[in-house]
Amino acid sequence: MRIGEEVTLFLNHFEQKGYSENTRKMYCRNLGMYYEWLDYRGIEYLNVTRRNSVDFIDCLNIIQEEVDTNPIKTSDGDSGFLQWIIGSKL
Repeated sequence: MRIGEEVTLFLNHFEQKGYSENTRKMYCRNLGMYYEWLDYRGIEYLNVTRRNSVDFIDCLNIIQEEVDTNPIKTSDGDSGFLQWIIGSKL
């Protein structure tokens, strides 16, 4: 799995804000899943579109529905990262 400079900066931001180590690990794990999904789909993270982000969230919801009947909600970190990484492309 590749971790780009953007992810490191994003996670450092949470450390500076005083987020717990467990919270930062959760964000790192979730971002790792996101990068793996992008790799699987053949999408470079700098070329992510809004549609790609929606597709990823839909994928997470489908996976969660298979586990139980409550679709997962993205954490602020996940949606914040998606907005941050896409930047002006929104």
